[in-house]
Amino acid sequence: MFNLFSKQNATTTGITIDPGFLYINRVYKEKLNTIMDYYHNRNFAVKNNHLLVKIIKTLNVVLDLSIYDYISNVTNKAPYLANTFRLTSPKNKGDIFDGIFYGSNSKEILLYVEEEYDLDEVERNWKTLEPIKVILHHNTDLSLALPKVNYEYKEATLSVFSVDIVLLALQYRGWWLDQKGNDIYKTVQQFVHAYVLPNMLPSQLKITGFNILCNLFNNVPNDSVRFKLPISTRDYTSKVNILYSKVLTNISRRKIRYVDALSSIPALPEGDMLTALRLPSSVYTYQNTWAYTLARLSVFANLLLICGVTSFGYNRQLINEMQISLKMLERNNILAQMLPSKLLNKQQYIIDIILGL
Repeated sequence: MFNLFSKQNATTTGITIDPGFLYINRVYKEKLNTIMDYYHNRNFAVKNNHLLVKIIKTLNVVLDLSIYDYISNVTNKAPYLANTFRLTSPKNKGDIFDGIFYGSNSKEILLYVEEEYDLDEVERNWKTLEPIKVILHHNTDLSLALPKVNYEYKEATLSVFSVDIVLLALQYRGWWLDQKGNDIYKTVQQFVHAYVLPNMLPSQLKITGFNILCNLFNNVPNDSVRFKLPISTRDYTSKVNILYSKVLTNISRRKIRYVDALSSIPALPEGDMLTALRLPSSVYTYQNTWAYTLARLSVFANLLLICGVTSFGYNRQLINEMQISLKMLERNNILAQMLPSKLLNKQQYIIDIILGL
């Protein structure tokens, strides 16, 4: 299953993009840039007890070292911080967190990741870094609200995020050096609100697009814009619904490889779903496989439904791999250990369907 959502995957079919998506993607790129720039230049702050604030403050590395000495120190400390704050990693099952980003009834998994990057580029472009990415959520609201609002889920709902502590520290260093010497002292809380949360919006939007597509297929109403932003933006929800409905007409219930299906679904605000739904690189172990599986369980289940029974033969190897992963989780009983009962029941329902194929 992880092969489908890895960087090694490639498509074999040509992709035709509806011209409407070219317009919508241009609109949402502009909206993202406007909203992110607005928050980058404001002095709002998250609360002092926010998990990301705690991680940065606990890091405690001298900020005006050379970037090479700085990253050496941070890289040594990052795995220990991940364990201290109960992030899910190859060495630690981690915890399920309550509503750090999406409020009440949001049950959140935080994946500790170590991505590769060019240090010189990171130092130059610290403002655009995305140390925290949204891997899974279930919202269809296109308001581009920061991941600190309360979605007020009526029942336990799973969300998954990746946390690159080293990249977070590098962005914080860039911000600190940039505002060093200013008359007004700014806090870690302000940094998190100004850069970390706004820079989660691109990955959040990509998942929103996939959720909209799935709801359209399953005849579930999509949300209208629920949250009012500090700047005025037009609501394009109806246009996005029409465009994704056209995509469904092209791919649903036809013989198609899942990799080709994902590559033919445009993502917001750019690219395709094959790229948008990639999982972070990781070493998969007993400690973290459960979390990565849950991060793409509902995605995989929706692919099964959208592409239909006629596509099972084309994707039998992927289905078999998923079934093997799910049977292993059941043998280890790890989901029952990690998930609250109501959330476990929702995931088990999906698991039972896939194991029954």
